[in-house]
Amino acid sequence: MTSLHKSCILSRKMLAHSGLFYPTIGIATLFAFIYMSFVDLRTSFVEEPPFNFVERNGTQFMLDGRPFYINGWNSYWLMDHAVEDHGRPRVREMLQAGSKMGLTVCRTWAFNDGGSYHSLQVSPGQFDELVFKGLDYVVAEARRFGIRLILSLVNNLQPYGGKTQYAKWAWEEGVGISSSNDSFFYDPSIRIYFKDYIKAVLTRKNTITGIEYRDDPAIFAWELINEPHCMSDPSGDTLVFRLGFGFPMGIPKLVCVGFLNTRLGMGMDNWFRVRVWGYDPHPEPAPLPFLLPLTVTRCIIEHELVFFSCSTWRLQLAFGLAEKGKTWKRKMCDSKFDNDWIKEMSAFVKSVDDKHLVTVGLEGFYGPKRPKSSMNPSAWVSTIGTDFIRDSQIPTIDFASVHIYPDQWLSTDKVKDKLEFVKKWMLTHIEDGDTQLKKPVMFTEYGLSNQSQGFDLSHRDNLIKTVNNVIYKSAKGGRSGAGSLIWQFLVGGMEEYNDDFGFVPWQRPSTFSLITKQSCGLALINGQPDSTTKLKDLCARRQWSH
Repeated sequence: MTSLHKSCILSRKMLAHSGLFYPTIGIATLFAFIYMSFVDLRTSFVEEPPFNFVERNGTQFMLDGRPFYINGWNSYWLMDHAVEDHGRPRVREMLQAGSKMGLTVCRTWAFNDGGSYHSLQVSPGQFDELVFKGLDYVVAEARRFGIRLILSLVNNLQPYGGKTQYAKWAWEEGVGISSSNDSFFYDPSIRIYFKDYIKAVLTRKNTITGIEYRDDPAIFAWELINEPHCMSDPSGDTLVFRLGFGFPMGIPKLVCVGFLNTRLGMGMDNWFRVRVWGYDPHPEPAPLPFLLPLTVTRCIIEHELVFFSCSTWRLQLAFGLAEKGKTWKRKMCDSKFDNDWIKEMSAFVKSVDDKHLVTVGLEGFYGPKRPKSSMNPSAWVSTIGTDFIRDSQIPTIDFASVHIYPDQWLSTDKVKDKLEFVKKWMLTHIEDGDTQLKKPVMFTEYGLSNQSQGFDLSHRDNLIKTVNNVIYKSAKGGRSGAGSLIWQFLVGGMEEYNDDFGFVPWQRPSTFSLITKQSCGLALINGQPDSTTKLKDLCARRQWSH
């Protein structure tokens, strides 16, 4: 035993006899804990990879002044699993594994609307803080592992609430134009709900990093809506055109905006419900319903408002206002096309957050009047109310999105035919990005169901190889095909979250090899020093060249 050890033992005995041993140890432990906490935070900060915002220059994404092509994935479930402590290890495992595979972008949900389990927005403008902290964790962990996120803001489909929940809220509160979930796109009250939601998410201050979402480069982009459809309007005009008619300046504090696609029943086939609300420089809209005839001239008084007459293509409203016995002089106002839903919402995002990219969330289907509509996988997809070209051309949309599900879209069971479609589908959209849109095109979902007839794991490998080859060649040629995100990755023990498309990427060596090979090839093309360093060992062990 050394003299130092003896001295320590003697000192401990003296402190114990004097009654100061345990208090002294307690104080020392407290200081040690505080010190180690700061050291740990400092170490984590130092180890965190440098992050800058991804930008767009023409048809390419740019990072640190260099083109940035993407190999990534979808894991929609991240926020849901980050709410409870026991689920967070799965989130960390997924993001860490993605980083180790050289993946750069993950797309996930930043929504869960309604009263369901782990709802983020429990009612319009009301949030569950515990769930929001789960999203904070996802963003913080993505940043930690050098992954950027595409955060989708609402679902077109009913799972996780979606546009159906917004329409239900408005209808139950007595302010909804229609109970149809397509009213999400044209009901002024719902537009207000959604804008409030957007602002709440974008201005959220992360409780872990202290950074507002709109200031965090760990977020790659905002996606307005996952796979928008407006089935009640096959033309797609609802998403693109909002039919509005405004009162002249001679009638103060009154604005009228109408939407002519909600037909009422009960013997009122010629009538459509629209909405009027008071205008104020600082408005708190109070919608007032009334009925508008499309084909005949009629007049109806409801809520002290008098209106009207119109034709199908040109509205000419003769109107008056009855209020406290006073009648305004009748005037005429013409119809006009106002901002569409996509333009309005994307512009609103940009007004709150001018740092991040914005995309719509389209599947890539061409509208019925497009020459390329013959490229659609089937005729019915031309009737869902979207148009890839028109919806992606909006200036406040930074890049176009496309999805690829050959086994869901095509009637053929032949794998070769499916892969041939995938290649043509990708190339025609890349051509659109190069020549018409002048924007990057990202294939934000692609996958193959394990429930498809004759499915074999090699079929998924062939799909991944086909998609990767198209993106790699686009990157080599400096074209608009900017990257792809497979649907979807899971970690072990998540069978209940598997939608027939999900898989654990490291469980099958051939699949893992295809994914990492693409990461290595794109990293070299991107010339990103941090990516090249991160992948150095991985890429040195395999032939990455396509």
